[in-house]
Amino acid sequence: MEELTLRDFLNSLYKWRKYVVLLSLIMFCIIFGLQQLSGGKEKIYKATASCRVSQTSYIPVILRDIGIDIKPIKFNLEEEVIKVKSEENLKEALAILGWQESEQNIKKLREMIEVSSERNGIINISAYSSSPYEAQAVANAVAEAYVRNSKKWFHQSIESALNFLKESSEEISQKLKDSYSKLSEFSENTGVIDPDLQIKEEINRIKDLQTKIYENQLKISAIERFFEDISKNKQKTSETLKNLESLFIQDSIPEGKEMVEKVKSKAANLLSIDKSISSYYLKYLELEDKRKELLSKYSESHPKVKEIDREIEDIFSNIVYNLKVLLAELRSQNQRATREIEEARKNIAYISKNISEYLYISNNIDLLNKIFENYYNNLAELKMTMGMWSYFSEVYKRASLPQNPVSRLKVNLILSLIASFVAGIVVALILESIDMRFKNVDEIQSYVKLSPIAFVPKFEKISSYISEDNPFVLESMRGIRVALQIRNGKRFSVLFTSSTDNEGKTFISLNLALSFQGTGLKVALLDLNLSHPVMSETVGLPEEKSLFDIIAVEQEPSRVIEKAGFEFRENIFVFGSRSGFFSPDILSSPAFENFLKELSERFDVVIADSSPVLILPDVLLIVGKFDMVLIVFDITSTGRKTLKHLIETLKGAGAKDIKLVVNKLSREFAPELPIAKNNYYYYYYYRNNRKEKS
Repeated sequence: MEELTLRDFLNSLYKWRKYVVLLSLIMFCIIFGLQQLSGGKEKIYKATASCRVSQTSYIPVILRDIGIDIKPIKFNLEEEVIKVKSEENLKEALAILGWQESEQNIKKLREMIEVSSERNGIINISAYSSSPYEAQAVANAVAEAYVRNSKKWFHQSIESALNFLKESSEEISQKLKDSYSKLSEFSENTGVIDPDLQIKEEINRIKDLQTKIYENQLKISAIERFFEDISKNKQKTSETLKNLESLFIQDSIPEGKEMVEKVKSKAANLLSIDKSISSYYLKYLELEDKRKELLSKYSESHPKVKEIDREIEDIFSNIVYNLKVLLAELRSQNQRATREIEEARKNIAYISKNISEYLYISNNIDLLNKIFENYYNNLAELKMTMGMWSYFSEVYKRASLPQNPVSRLKVNLILSLIASFVAGIVVALILESIDMRFKNVDEIQSYVKLSPIAFVPKFEKISSYISEDNPFVLESMRGIRVALQIRNGKRFSVLFTSSTDNEGKTFISLNLALSFQGTGLKVALLDLNLSHPVMSETVGLPEEKSLFDIIAVEQEPSRVIEKAGFEFRENIFVFGSRSGFFSPDILSSPAFENFLKELSERFDVVIADSSPVLILPDVLLIVGKFDMVLIVFDITSTGRKTLKHLIETLKGAGAKDIKLVVNKLSREFAPELPIAKNNYYYYYYYRNNRKEKS
């Protein structure tokens, strides 16, 4: 039996409200009349006792903090009313009355009393009996039993909480130890000790290495430019060397220090590359000054000048050699730094991979610590609460001896109303069980575990399968098209089917193709309804274009497409059949399978209209060949079990992706959907209905 929710129950009452009201009135008259006739002139006395109940919650905060799964000690008047008539309380009342404890006496006592509550925390216990003394005794006994049991129930709840704390503290302690051990073992195996700190260190390491690579690259670029210059000016080595300092833009002199000597200032630039070069450069400067001095006395061909030139060339050679060595070292450093960066990134990835497990263990430890601490902090508070029972409930007013009998008219009225309403509900449920249709669109998802991808409203005055000028039809088809494109992109194949005839699959197939035409996509319409090719008849397919006649004699799929393709509209080609029956075996033939493959390659969208599967199961042979199977479901006529059977049948046949299009939707089935409240479909539909009725 299907589970009946409160919402379903209320919907059923509303749906069959006329029957419920009518039958309830009839049953009320019958039951009330019989009660009045059978009541006789028996005198009934009523005695009422009252109990005051404190509506305070005493330990729910404690229980919530420590996570104890015990109901809080909170007096809810509605629950207390139920407790008064509970078997446990009535047994206590029997003991106070001195009556024998038996099922018969418990039943008698329950029938004798009525319990009601007031907003100020008062519970009224009324007892009815032909004896005024018995009515008084029963009312007082039930009230006294309730006060006694309130104390006992409260103590039981407190003791349960205390026992829970005591028994669970050792278990939590052991779990805490196990978690610490697990965290230690995890850190030892993975090396993950503090993920945040470790990732931060690796990131800083990457930044430092990248800075080092950048600095080295500046030096490498400067050295390479120097070598490029000397390769172009081999005869001017002295001048090139003299201009070497202009290539080095980095200054290694600390900010704020004054370097007044010209030599030191120039050498400082060289120090940023290599200290050994500075000594050669200083020597070069000395020789250059000496050369200028000699040139003031001698010509360039003088032996002394030539000797100095040779020394300058030797210095230049040493500088070039040192720069080559330094260049190789800088490149090697960058390679090592690059490897270290890659290693650091792998470390970050490794830590990130294990961080979720680390956080799980760590958070579990934090939670256990918090629970463990709360256990001990709240034990004392629970023990203090044990003494507060006397303020929870008390007999506020004892029942006095009734002097005059009361009329049973009110009781008879209440019983008659209850019985008649129950009878009406039973009739509504019987009618609902007979009606196998869905009550609303929400029920579809819960019953078949399949959510609709689109809704098509119920249209009036649709006289043709093709409705190009109807804005409401166009908007509905656009909704289906968008839903399909979101799920499948711009290239896919879809098969439309249904469980029975006249559910709207041919109408939707044709108009959906027209909707796709507006997007510029090339569409193939395939009529697979072998016994009743409505689509082929609607578009006026020529008899010589019958697909299944052609495919029976033509094996080449491209030739089949050329011969059978009927251009219904621009970018819309129909592949259908003549009226008459074809053997369904042709659908599973290799020729037809090759035809489907070629069709999917040549066209952007392939839309196939098939026969109703539960009537003619021909198409089940090929449902797996399509990217999606769309069930067109008429919510106004098709039953829920029929739809479920259809879905199971398609799944068993290998359908890849099954979705629903709900057709003929109206306010009755979708009162909460925006389409049912605000969309102009329904405005249009109901407006025209009202005009016709008027």
